Amino acid sequence: MRSFDKIPVCGGTDRSHDENASAEILSRDLRFFSVDTVSGEDFDPRTRLIAYAAVAKSGVFISLGGESPRCTLLAPDCDFMQCLDALAKKWDMAKNNGFHSHTHGLPADFGGRLTMRYASGEYVSKSNNQSPILESGAPDAICELFTKALDTYPRAALPPSAFQTSP
Repeated sequence: MRSFDKIPVCGGTDRSHDENASAEILSRDLRFFSVDTVSGEDFDPRTRLIAYAAVAKSGVFISLGGESPRCTLLAPDCDFMQCLDALAKKWDMAKNNGFHSHTHGLPADFGGRLTMRYASGEYVSKSNNQSPILESGAPDAICELFTKALDTYPRAALPPSAFQTSP
């Protein structure tokens, strides 16, 4: 390949597909979830969904971005990750697993990406900066679950800060 063939060209698209990525996730033990995507057809950045959840030693850390970002550490025995896994299966978020597309020259707030990791080693990883990566309605369902958890789920005690000084 010539060196100038590697230079990203505005409008040029790089695509890849992981042939080993499963189209169906059998595990129910979701450990990590990250999504950043437009949630409508109009590409309005105000309707962008940015959500993150990860199982930690002391609980389940969740974050919901947007105009007023919120985050918390949920109690370790809560059912949040099971509910999130059920939502992922309901909305077939493993569809197009392993597909990645990046068109050079598009604004940063187009399209989106999704990563999910399970205790079994199964994963979902996909991205596309040209269009939404989730079915219509899925972003609203995710936002509703995260909002419910932020408002009503039991919290875990925060671990001592590394910056905290002794009395």
